[in-house]
Amino acid sequence: MKNALDGKHARNTGASSPVGELLDHGVDVWRLAAPMLSCVFSLFGRGFFGLDSYEMVHLLLAVQGAQFLTLWQQYLTKTMYYNWVYDIGQYYMIGFYLMTYFDKKSTDCWQTYGYFFGSNAHVIEKC
Repeated sequence: MKNALDGKHARNTGASSPVGELLDHGVDVWRLAAPMLSCVFSLFGRGFFGLDSYEMVHLLLAVQGAQFLTLWQQYLTKTMYYNWVYDIGQYYMIGFYLMTYFDKKSTDCWQTYGYFFGSNAHVIEKC
């Protein structure tokens, strides 16, 4: 899940180019957002605790929009800065998958009422 080796390897071997860097980060936008939101959508389904299809699209656009803004910042400042949230988000995804895998009730562990006047899905949406 870590994604830093291909760019480092290209820079070390002298094979890097602006187009390659753009494609690498552009693919990262899709690679980051799609599995994360698919995980959320598959955990909650479309039942009472589930996400609506429109909410799923809005979440996908929000995550990808934030990633594209990071790429735009890189274009303007000529430096790429991923803070610690990028790595921690990937570790949380691994944790969610493992907790769901090892839970005896499968996805029922995520279908509980939260603290924000609704279901657990609403808690995740508001965070």
